[in-house]
Amino acid sequence: MAATAAEMVDLLKTALETNAGVVTVNVNGLNVTYNRDQALRELTFWERRAGREAGTRPVTAGINLSGF
Repeated sequence: MAATAAEMVDLLKTALETNAGVVTVNVNGLNVTYNRDQALRELTFWERRAGREAGTRPVTAGINLSGF
């Protein structure tokens, strides 16, 4: 069973809090190793995905063109 986006956010945040350099995350028995910069980018991706799944982040952006 694959980890949900919210679970990935929790795993990455925990790993980033405890490690300063190399971050290793275990997802369903598979170890993934990131450097800190890569882990922060992954965290941003998974936070956005978790927001979409929870319905708190829009899937598409809206643009108001009424001023033109």
